[in-house]
Amino acid sequence: MAFAMHTAVATAGNIGKGGLANSKAIAYMNEGETPLVAGRFVALSEKGVKALTAKTDTLAGVVVRNVIKDETPKGQLCDVMHIGTADSIWVEIAQGVEDLKRGDKVYVQAQKENEKEAGTIVKSKGTNTIETDFVVIAVAGNLAEITRL
Repeated sequence: MAFAMHTAVATAGNIGKGGLANSKAIAYMNEGETPLVAGRFVALSEKGVKALTAKTDTLAGVVVRNVIKDETPKGQLCDVMHIGTADSIWVEIAQGVEDLKRGDKVYVQAQKENEKEAGTIVKSKGTNTIETDFVVIAVAGNLAEITRL
């Protein structure tokens, strides 16, 4: 198990520990104009999901990686993972965030700000971030495995 965990390459949107607890991925329609990217948080919309655009958006979850396509355009379905206790998923770390580490609290970038894309995660609370109860449990390059403890 340890060998598999530490030598496998993760990609954004890969489920880390799904099925160990109450993980679930639900197919939602992308109702927004912006394509949804695997490994990024998305917001609830009227009948589906959309890319985050404001700090007041309600987080729906993280877009799960699809082996067929990297982005989900408007009007198409994508799987969104609701992260339960002991579940994990790999998410994209915002550009310029270099010091994220195991045990750090997760903040979601709600709006594009400089090089930080909406839906990526950052290390600290900012003017355009959403505070979560998720925690980083592993970091690999520009990806972080997050969970709810």
